[in-house]
Amino acid sequence: MPVMWDYPFWDAFWTIAIFFAFAIWVYLVIKTLADLFGRHDVTGWGKVAWVLFICLLPLIGVLTYILVRPPDNQMRIA
Repeated sequence: MPVMWDYPFWDAFWTIAIFFAFAIWVYLVIKTLADLFGRHDVTGWGKVAWVLFICLLPLIGVLTYILVRPPDNQMRIA
């Protein structure tokens, strides 16, 4: 009996969905940390506090950082 028959379609679908959700989450954390370390208006201790907050409470930390961070005041030329 092939292995494929032991793994129903919806189980495979949810496995793929969870994998991509995890990949998106890792990307979001990396982009958040890159944005944090690229900012010059946050002090060193502020960056340490944000990194600890993101590491200890990942979902709440990243979403809080995205919501409360000040917008860029400089115009970016593409």
